[in-house]
Amino acid sequence: MYHTIITPPGSVQIDRNSQVRSIFLAGGISNCNDWQSDLITEIHKWVIKPAILINPRRDDFDISNKAMTEEQIKWEFNALRQVRIVTFYFCKETVCPITLFELGGTLERVKNYWEGSPGLRNCNILIYIEPGYIRTDDVLTQVHLFREQMIDKKYIQVFTKKASFELALFDLLDN
Repeated sequence: MYHTIITPPGSVQIDRNSQVRSIFLAGGISNCNDWQSDLITEIHKWVIKPAILINPRRDDFDISNKAMTEEQIKWEFNALRQVRIVTFYFCKETVCPITLFELGGTLERVKNYWEGSPGLRNCNILIYIEPGYIRTDDVLTQVHLFREQMIDKKYIQVFTKKASFELALFDLLDN
């Protein structure tokens, strides 16, 4: 099936009324394996319906370039607020501080949506935590606290088994 892959600095403009699934691949980049490419390969293999895959990993990123860093942050900020599905991938090699920050913001967005804040878009959150990730308990506790406040808890799911994470994602993309 044909899937659109958008990487920075490509334009992200997703129609709020589109039926095409859109997913942002949030998660570790610095000092992490290229899990995004692996996941995209699996999506191409298993997902039938077309999808828009937003991958923030860029080969030419220079963290010492302040202009490029600001462009990247703005790009991710904008893209995260447009998609229907956000994955959060916590690799064991690093604490993933930016991913933790983005997870908190996205959890708050979903909570505010369900509380009736105007102009927000709901999204599904799928979280994969690699075995050995040092802040596993922090992620699990934060997610639990947000899920306690929600009536419909199916929008936030946490996985510690990669196969279960991928199956849940494929199901969301094809339904």
